[in-house]
Amino acid sequence: MRITLNSSMNSYQTNLNSIRSRYAKEQQRLTTQKNIQTPSDSPHDFSEIKRLSNTISQNERYRKNIEDGRTDVDIYEGTLQNFTDTLVRAKDIVNDAVNPANFDKASVLGNNLRNVLDDLVKIANYEYDGRFAFAGTLTTRSSITPVAPATSNLPFEIVKDPGLASTSNPEGLNVVFKGNNEDRLVATSSNSTERISVRAKDTFGTGGTSTLQNIVDIYNLLAYKQDGTARTPSDGLATDEARSLQDKLKQLADSVDVVNSEVGRLGGVANRMDALNDQITYENTRLRELRSGREDADIPETILKLRREETALQATLQIGPDIIQRSLLDFLK
Repeated sequence: MRITLNSSMNSYQTNLNSIRSRYAKEQQRLTTQKNIQTPSDSPHDFSEIKRLSNTISQNERYRKNIEDGRTDVDIYEGTLQNFTDTLVRAKDIVNDAVNPANFDKASVLGNNLRNVLDDLVKIANYEYDGRFAFAGTLTTRSSITPVAPATSNLPFEIVKDPGLASTSNPEGLNVVFKGNNEDRLVATSSNSTERISVRAKDTFGTGGTSTLQNIVDIYNLLAYKQDGTARTPSDGLATDEARSLQDKLKQLADSVDVVNSEVGRLGGVANRMDALNDQITYENTRLRELRSGREDADIPETILKLRREETALQATLQIGPDIIQRSLLDFLK
């Protein structure tokens, strides 16, 4: 009789625990709306869900890289456009200077050009979010160490170098570049990158400064006479000086074309990054749909199963006392 009682109770307890477990599982599915919770639910589906989730996460990291890089490209493109517009201002000043009717205004035009040079250097030193736009991988002030006669920790600086002083450059003016021309790359996939940085040597001329140095040379032609003394309004340009200005003007026009070409390259980079962003967004949408098909619970079906298990649980709990009571009476007979 004792064996029969133990057997009945063990069977009842096993059945009750099984129903409770299934009931709890359906409750969890309804709460999380996920059909697959653990590997035991479906090893194959669980593994596939993990694979899809990892791919989606990786794609999201690439998409974040692309969006951040795309912001940088927009900033570089806009800043270079500003640089181009300012170069055109310099061209206009030089165009006025080579006009024989303005030969007596050389000193005034020279001072105007000097102000434009300051503006160009300020643009080339553009800084956003604590990072320089055109210093290569030396993007912060702390990464730049000036070497005399330079004094600032900015990428570009106009210095007065006594060693360069001459009759053609009385102030010893020189533009120095303290950044580098190393590329900043954005990982756009597991096996591809996109260059988003602007190389100073390719955009602002040899050494990253020849375009600016050309303006220094033009300034010296306008502001100083051939003997190195300051030009006054009464000191007009000589014929050979006007000829030199023409040559410098051609170089200035070429510089505008080079910067515009870099703006065009950045536009191409932006278009490619936009296309990649759209591609990743589409792929992740498709992957999420695949994951959802394997992972998400069928809510109506889950509710039905939950009610079924709830009914079974209530019925089992109701017959439990009868089993215990009947067994004890049998034992007392």
